[in-house]
Amino acid sequence: MTDTNPITDLKSRLTEQQYEVTQHKGTEAPFSGKYVDYKDDGIYQCVCCGAELFSSDHKYDSKSGWPSFCRWRCSCCPRVMPPIGCRVG
Repeated sequence: MTDTNPITDLKSRLTEQQYEVTQHKGTEAPFSGKYVDYKDDGIYQCVCCGAELFSSDHKYDSKSGWPSFCRWRCSCCPRVMPPIGCRVG
């Protein structure tokens, strides 16, 4: 018999930090993440479901220590809420 529990599945696929951020509204330390200074063009995807989250076209330097985007695309993960002021879609 295989385990089809979605929580167990996520825990097996994600790092501890990814699980904490996506499922418990955690965060990484400011200015420490691999995407803070990442400038390549493309689409950022949800680590849980693969849905598009952000386009690099909407990334800006908020000086907050975390990557910032002015347009949020994904509403599939209910525990990860778009930043205040962001538009979904």
